[in-house]
Amino acid sequence: MAADIIKRTVTLFWFRLRVQQPIVEYIWPKSDDIIDPSYMEGKWENDGIDNLIVDICSFPLIAQEFSNESKRQIYTKAIIFQKPKPEQPPLQDDIQDIQSAQSNICSSV
Repeated sequence: MAADIIKRTVTLFWFRLRVQQPIVEYIWPKSDDIIDPSYMEGKWENDGIDNLIVDICSFPLIAQEFSNESKRQIYTKAIIFQKPKPEQPPLQDDIQDIQSAQSNICSSV
């Protein structure tokens, strides 16, 4: 079974995509990429999509001239699993402001 899966995967990505006209490219979204529903599929609700990022891509995006938005043609969207965006750590300036405020409070006591 595993050998059959490997054989089909190699056949798809090595042979079929290279002999097809027009020539297409496959793109694997990276982990922590921002989700874009125009070329990604997954299980999410549209109202919460701003708080999600790519966790794992299970099938690549197959497209022609993907880098050129005016000529871009998507044949198959990438299938992804998402995860929530991590909370942003406080900025270094904010940390310094907090530390200086704490030192001012401690010195006045």
